Order: sequence, then C-alpha cells, then structure tokens
Amino acid sequence: AELTSDGGLDLFKRRVDQAKLIGVEQVLAWGPWGYKSWPEERFSDEELEALAAPWYEAMALAAKHAEDVGVTIVFKPHTGVTATAALCRRTVERIGSPAVAVCYDGGNVSFYEGIDPAEDIKACAEVTRALCVKDHVGPRANALFPCPGDGEVDHESMLRTLAAYDFAGPVAVERFEGHHKKADMSAELVDKLAAKAYQHLRTVVERISAEL
Repeated sequence: AELTSDGGLDLFKRRVDQAKLIGVEQVLAWGPWGYKSWPEERFSDEELEALAAPWYEAMALAAKHAEDVGVTIVFKPHTGVTATAALCRRTVERIGSPAVAVCYDGGNVSFYEGIDPAEDIKACAEVTRALCVKDHVGPRANALFPCPGDGEVDHESMLRTLAAYDFAGPVAVERFEGHHKKADMSAELVDKLAAKAYQHLRTVVERISAEL
C-alpha cells in the first residue's frame, strides 16, 4: 500500500518495526511518481507539490517513528521529489529527521532522468547511507540494465565520492539481466551474473581502499 493510502502509514510503521526486530538498519522508500504519462509528460512543479504534500506529512510521522525505534529510512531516486541527488537531499532536509537519509541509485538516475549519476551523486553524498547498484546503457528511458561494470554507470566514481564522506553503508545489487528476459534466466545464469557483479564491486572497493 502507498504511504498516503488508507492504512498506509500504519503499514509502513510496521515495516519499520519488523526491520528493527530482525536487525535490519534501513528501510527503503521513495517519493510520489513524477509523471502524468511516462516517459514524456511530467507533472508541473505545482502539481507535484500538491501531490507530494500528503506524502511529506505522512513521511514526517513515519520518520518520527523510525527515529524512536532506531531505524533509518533511506530515499531512493525514483522520479518526483526523489528524482535526483539534489531533490533527494532537499526531501531529507525538508523532513528534517535524523532518521532519514539517501540510498543513491545511479541506474535510476541514468534511466529516468538521462543525467550522469557520477556527477549527480555529489549533491547528496553527505547524506547518503546506502548505494543501490544498477548499471544502465543508452539514453533516458532505454530499459537495458547490464551486469554492473558492463554499462555506462560509473560506480567506481560514485564510491570514490562517497568515500570522501567516510561512507560505510550497504551496497546492494538490484538487477543485472541485460538482454536476458528475467523470467527465462536459469539459476545458473543468475548465479554467474551475481558472482560477476560481486567480483566487479569487490575489485573497485579494494582499489579505492588501497588509495585511502
């Protein structure tokens, strides 16, 4: 259920409670969808603000609960009020709780916004507490997400930017199917690509760590 739907806030609070119960330190969220019709017709700034106002109100209550429980809510770029690093940071600052931060997703920024995430992340690096790894190829709205390291998203540059702020949060790979149809991928292929993604990130992290 959406945060602003009937019962949505209570459900979100339960998700925070469940995270605490099983030792998960972060709960992922994002703001309202930013398009009247994807991928061409965006809401105007005024329309988006009107749509987002109830979300901000509900999220402030959710953040207070997360603060009390000891869990962090991390906002992921996904159009709308969390579309880019600057908007994610503005949303964090508007809610104004120590229990909210950013989970940056360079693949989403490349796919939805058509901008370079390696540059974009600099606007929110200071408040980023997690990184969602998703590579992307081609222009905005091109739905091609290869194995990390095979696309155009420079995760090494982003991790270097985060390292300057002593980033120590989780780094999670979301997808790596490339040209494969996900429903047709064998377990062996999934394992092979997951191992490839892991090795790429491990190599990048080791290289950065050696330079610190």
